[in-house]
Amino acid sequence: MMPKTRQALVEFEDPESSRSCVDYSSTGSVYVCGQPAYFNFSTSQKLWRPGVPGDNGNSNHVLLFTILNPIYPITTDVLYNICKPFGPLQRIVIFRKNGLQAFVEFVSVESAERANSSLNGADIYSGCCTLIVDYARATRLNVFKNDSETWDFTNPGLKQGKTNIEHTRAALSRQLVVAPGGHGADRPAKYRHRREEADSEKAAKNRNQRPTAVLHFFNAPTDITVEMFAQLCDEMSIARPRSFKVFSGKTDRSVSGLMEWETKNDAMEALACINHHPLKNANVPYLYTLKLCFSTAQPS
Repeated sequence: MMPKTRQALVEFEDPESSRSCVDYSSTGSVYVCGQPAYFNFSTSQKLWRPGVPGDNGNSNHVLLFTILNPIYPITTDVLYNICKPFGPLQRIVIFRKNGLQAFVEFVSVESAERANSSLNGADIYSGCCTLIVDYARATRLNVFKNDSETWDFTNPGLKQGKTNIEHTRAALSRQLVVAPGGHGADRPAKYRHRREEADSEKAAKNRNQRPTAVLHFFNAPTDITVEMFAQLCDEMSIARPRSFKVFSGKTDRSVSGLMEWETKNDAMEALACINHHPLKNANVPYLYTLKLCFSTAQPS
């Protein structure tokens, strides 16, 4: 659909069907919602449906991530943890030519399609570090060292960069100032028009919540258990929560609750690694997208 031009593309199973439609509309009247519709052949050979597995129109195993409003440091570790649930990775390259962007190279196109479908528009951290995901033109990334900016998972013997503490400090020092209205000063011009009206409405409802050891989780499967969270944390190589509580929800479609970690740093690491992580429910065919944010509840 192309609402601004009042046009649409329709793909038929075979050329004969499309030819019949065009021939009929040239002699008879076709109305859509009470308005006359006109049909003609398009130069497009196939419609690509973003996020549909197996529909590989412009798909590629390399994705381009644009990170909007990057308040917190974004490193290869962060991108690896949010991307690895969708399939094995080969390389990551972070660059700042047009704002904060990164190339992520997966082993297969199918893994990249799953990541694109699940991560596009998601926030790495609640309310910031928003991901805009596109398919890249590149087919292979060149990596010469493993550090916070670039990493080759197929060649762990590459020269190591700075330690975690050093590269986190360096990343913090390079974070660009957040412009008024919550937008990153490095936001590319072509994205600045997005969600402007929605952002202004949400701004009045937003509350600044400092990091704590307690995370509020929501949009979790109804059969979620503390054991499932513990297993997820083990897979991500992060600390398990020390306490877990599920709220009595108003809906039977998903659940929410609280999780508490031993330290604030453990909770921050969990937020970076498992926020927007896909979760399965044996009773439904679709995936849940787990969402986390810092809670106002006081640690016990």
